[in-house]
Amino acid sequence: IQIAHPDFRARLLDEAKELAYVYPDQVPLPSGTSAYPDEHETSARLSGIGSFRVRPIRPTDERALRDLFYSHSPETIFRRYGIPLKRLSRRQIQEFVTLDYDEQMALAAFVGDRTGERMIGVARYYLDRATGLAEIAITIHDDYQGKRLGTFLFRQLAAIAKKRGVAGFVAVVQRENKRMVHLFQAEGSPIESRLSEGTYRLVSRFSSGGPPGVL
Repeated sequence: IQIAHPDFRARLLDEAKELAYVYPDQVPLPSGTSAYPDEHETSARLSGIGSFRVRPIRPTDERALRDLFYSHSPETIFRRYGIPLKRLSRRQIQEFVTLDYDEQMALAAFVGDRTGERMIGVARYYLDRATGLAEIAITIHDDYQGKRLGTFLFRQLAAIAKKRGVAGFVAVVQRENKRMVHLFQAEGSPIESRLSEGTYRLVSRFSSGGPPGVL
């Protein structure tokens, strides 16, 4: 359905629901969804992790993302969502993996072979066309934190954002989330920082940033 012409996607999804190929409440692809950007698929290696793969997230990653969420410690969940979240609904997970690859982009990191790969981290952004800035969020599995995976994903996501004309990144970070604050300071410098009620709003503007566009 994702690679079909936009004019046929709604009908294909309805037929897939009738045939029980997807859930009855499957989230439809966003209007104007771009083709899956396989040019952003890559492999890398980091000390402490070994080899891993990075690619844009896609609707078929629903189970992998769910498994990643339920493997997080309470501290990691709180740092990412700002509340002691116990569960994600199916719709929330579907919305996290169903992107238009234009205003929304997410890169997921995987370890293991392709028959048993496991998601270990996600970096995503949501573009605000009114400001040209994209809000970024990064979540790394507890076992892989402190191994520079977040830095790697940040750089990959920033490269994509710059090519697409995004003007810069915004991050809303709790004061206690020192890793994210340090990451943003190191990779997003110079930054604008504002602290309010224990939460930082960090803004990094790309030097080459211009009006948001479509790659």
